[in-house]
Amino acid sequence: MPITTDFRRGSDFRAFVQTSIAEREKPREADGAIPRALRALNGAGVKARLEAGAASLLARRPQFSLRQRLTEELATAQAAFSSLALRLLPKPKAEEPRVEPRQIALERAEAELRARRAQARRQDGEVARPTAEVARIQTAKPISSGAAPSGAASWAAKLAREYREDFHPVATAGKPEIAAPEEAPTAAASAANAAFAVGKAFWRASLFIRPVFGFLLAHSAPIIKLAAVGLAILAAAGFLAQWPQNVASPEVAEAPAPVDAKPAPRRASWVEISRPFHLYDLAAPLFVDQKFAYAARRHATGGGREDFLTFGEFAGKSPFLRLTIYRHGFEKLAEPAFFVDMARRGAAIGVSLGRADVPETTATRLGDFETAAMTLLKGRATRENCRGFRFSVAPPGLTMAGFACGAGDNPVSGGDFACLIDRLDLVSAGDDKALRDFFAAAQARGALGCAEPSPAKRRPK
Repeated sequence: MPITTDFRRGSDFRAFVQTSIAEREKPREADGAIPRALRALNGAGVKARLEAGAASLLARRPQFSLRQRLTEELATAQAAFSSLALRLLPKPKAEEPRVEPRQIALERAEAELRARRAQARRQDGEVARPTAEVARIQTAKPISSGAAPSGAASWAAKLAREYREDFHPVATAGKPEIAAPEEAPTAAASAANAAFAVGKAFWRASLFIRPVFGFLLAHSAPIIKLAAVGLAILAAAGFLAQWPQNVASPEVAEAPAPVDAKPAPRRASWVEISRPFHLYDLAAPLFVDQKFAYAARRHATGGGREDFLTFGEFAGKSPFLRLTIYRHGFEKLAEPAFFVDMARRGAAIGVSLGRADVPETTATRLGDFETAAMTLLKGRATRENCRGFRFSVAPPGLTMAGFACGAGDNPVSGGDFACLIDRLDLVSAGDDKALRDFFAAAQARGALGCAEPSPAKRRPK
């Protein structure tokens, strides 16, 4: 009857209660992927297919026993794998036969001979003879084959024959018995037997596995969905299991770095400029015909620029000049002592200081330079007519330093150096107004030690 709440009679209320209880106790099936998959498995009739396959097999072979066949196949496979394992495993080393000394072997043979004599006496029913009689019998002459031997002679001849034929201590002492080699199957034969046994077992099992594969192919969609849902559940469970470890706690301090960890590579302070623009030029008649090289680099963080002008070569007797012009940036500067600074700048070009005089002040149109006569060495080459110099001015932030060596054995004096530096000019300053004003003021002061260089003597850019 339909469910209603209009109870006009007592029977209506009882019917309502009974219907509610039945509806509550009725099992409800959730319409999801898993119930659909289970219903598909039940509807496909896997069990019926397996039973049908077994029945057809039994119909073709009434005496077929699945349990017996599986036992035989497993025994065959086990025997094949055992043979393969015995072939592949390393064989234990055979124990070397124990070789006894000749004297010990002879004593053992004599003891066994006496035991055989005593056994022969007991078998013939004779009593033990005295030792002298035994010796006499052993030394008796051999009996001819024509005469009939007596009892004692027959007994002695029998023992002698057994000694010669069955036991000879001299010939057999110390020789080990050689066992006949057993013909073991080769590794290839064992592997072939094992492969054949495994293939035969799989072929037998395929009679029952093929219906299962057919069902899987026919109902692949719900099975794939079921597998995807299971994998998702496993992934979520693994993530939740690792959740306390994935969440970083602010109270936990960072783990210290391992002791043997390699430090991170340091960033280079200076960056080489591949094709630098020439900001400076030195038109000196002494270096017009010398080899010229111009290089520059810039500080990676401070922005300062350092230009290198090199005239001539250090080896030989030709004039040589190494001039470094450093325009300061925002980087931190170091102010070492004069000789320390000269040694560092010489090491940069592979030159070492041999001897140096006390530094003196040399006036130029750019300012007062700190110079000193010194001897420079590079490998086997030695130049004793060189002068080191350094100049630093704060307002524009400019530092000049280097080495100058004269031609031949002529030394570079303070006046020669002042005339050389007075010929240094600024080619381009770009947006650097302070540097441009510094060289403009020096140009206005004029040369102190020599005349102004002619435009024709300037080196082309």
